[in-house]
Amino acid sequence: MSQVSTNSKRDDLHHAIIDRVSEETVSKLHDRGLLALYLGGTFLTSDRLSSSDIDLLGIVAKTFDFCEEDHLNSYFDESVEPEVGIKSCFRGITISELKGGIQKGNATSWIPIRIMIKRLPFYMHLWGIKFNFTTFPIKPYPPKEEAGIHFIGIKRSIKSIRRKNGKLRLSPQAFAKQVLHLAFVEAEVAYGFKFTPSYEGLIDHLKDRKDHFAHRALEIRKSEAISTEEYLAFCDQAEGYISNLKKLKIRKYDGRNDE
Repeated sequence: MSQVSTNSKRDDLHHAIIDRVSEETVSKLHDRGLLALYLGGTFLTSDRLSSSDIDLLGIVAKTFDFCEEDHLNSYFDESVEPEVGIKSCFRGITISELKGGIQKGNATSWIPIRIMIKRLPFYMHLWGIKFNFTTFPIKPYPPKEEAGIHFIGIKRSIKSIRRKNGKLRLSPQAFAKQVLHLAFVEAEVAYGFKFTPSYEGLIDHLKDRKDHFAHRALEIRKSEAISTEEYLAFCDQAEGYISNLKKLKIRKYDGRNDE
């Protein structure tokens, strides 16, 4: 019998961990408003890093108590992560938000629902109702409007990083992801990119544009150690990248000033 490859063993382990946290989530929440469970993020994709978390996304009832989300994540942190060595996180989105209702919970306080609805069709269905997210009344932002949201988020991050001289809870890798999400939108508008939430796919689409800032952003995301000086320099470069995008005539999100 041929020996199982290291990659196969690793993949089997990753799927086993996904099964474990999925079962734990369903067991604890199925009678408390959980309607469906999905896997987001990069954990089972070619974009995965050794530091990648397991990002679970639940579609939950309008009446869902978001204290349950906090309790589940505490359980993951205290009982599951020490055992499997990988952090897991659950976030919920209410079905009412997808239908145009008021914002609830952490997930859409960080990422607007009209950006989430663009990404959700690419999430892996794990349990419950298999929704067709394209049928909901909430629709994705037009690309230039979405770019404006990323523009403001990046500018705010740069200010915070500089204020703390690079010593901030926002890691260089997480900040690089913010830049890459803006690059997705630029590539849609300017270079005919058909959206898929794959950093490697974006870079492949831009392979003939070797000087595009997305290449540097992906390098930062993949780097395990970044000095403070390198982090601050990357912020300067990101600011320059944003300035160069003025040709897209980016709209400001909700009319808020980015100063």
